[in-house]
Amino acid sequence: IAACIVMTLLFCGTRPTGLDKIVFDANDHKKLYRFLSALPQPVLLAGWPNDILDNAPLLAGKEPFADYAHAHTLYTGFSEKISERLKDDLSLIFARDVQTAVAMRDKYSLTHLILFKRVMRLDRVPTPRVFTPYNELASELRRSAPLEELLFYRPPQDWIVYRDRHFLVVDLNKINGD
Repeated sequence: IAACIVMTLLFCGTRPTGLDKIVFDANDHKKLYRFLSALPQPVLLAGWPNDILDNAPLLAGKEPFADYAHAHTLYTGFSEKISERLKDDLSLIFARDVQTAVAMRDKYSLTHLILFKRVMRLDRVPTPRVFTPYNELASELRRSAPLEELLFYRPPQDWIVYRDRHFLVVDLNKINGD
């Protein structure tokens, strides 16, 4: 075993390259995870279903609403449920109105939405990949309206509870659906 570790370090260095889908370096996101871990329970996090949400249980002790780690089709009933959640998650991210966001929040008791800024950039074509079979849906939803018409393209400042160069975190309970 020690020889395998030494060989890996010799050939790959201390930070393997080319393994972007396997190795997740959370150092760039320490502040985000620290913020999330300080949120009072219960918390149910929506957002772009990528490594950030996949690692939220381990690195922040918070539950993701829908993420890649739970999207495997091992169990028929669960597969259908997570598929519905992933579709609703993407619909929330690309919502065009407050009513849609409030409906999703209330349907699932969602508390926060983590917005990946690069998903919402005007110059970002094509839409960043999610994973199969949700890539096309994400692209369709993003193209369904000009980004400026999407609710979370520029959310009101009083909804935002965290901001860094990569992410915004929106407190969904601050959205009033009246």
